Amino acid sequence: MRKATIIAAIITSVALIVAALIGIFPSFRDHKMIPESVVVAGIVVNQDTNQGIGQAIITIAGRTEQYVTEDSGNFRIDLRTASKPLRLHVTKSGFKPADTSVNPPAESLVLQLQKQ
Repeated sequence: MRKATIIAAIITSVALIVAALIGIFPSFRDHKMIPESVVVAGIVVNQDTNQGIGQAIITIAGRTEQYVTEDSGNFRIDLRTASKPLRLHVTKSGFKPADTSVNPPAESLVLQLQKQ
């Protein structure tokens, strides 16, 4: 009796796992179920010299993440979801803050900061 109960439990478990896998795999094939990332990229430059500004902080209004530019001033932000337009706020010590709105995807932005 005990052996039959164990076998029945194993068969039931396997059936549940197979049913779950059948339910999951169609969602992997359906591209609408997997959100595509939205890219916002470009460079932050000094308005007077057009030189890249490294370590500038970029925030997006309504979001908690912060992004930091590379030493060259380049940045790339990959977002899972993005409303249109996005409002970017850029700060760097010694420069006036800058705000701009962009419609993603945007991959060639040039964001200018002015010296204080």
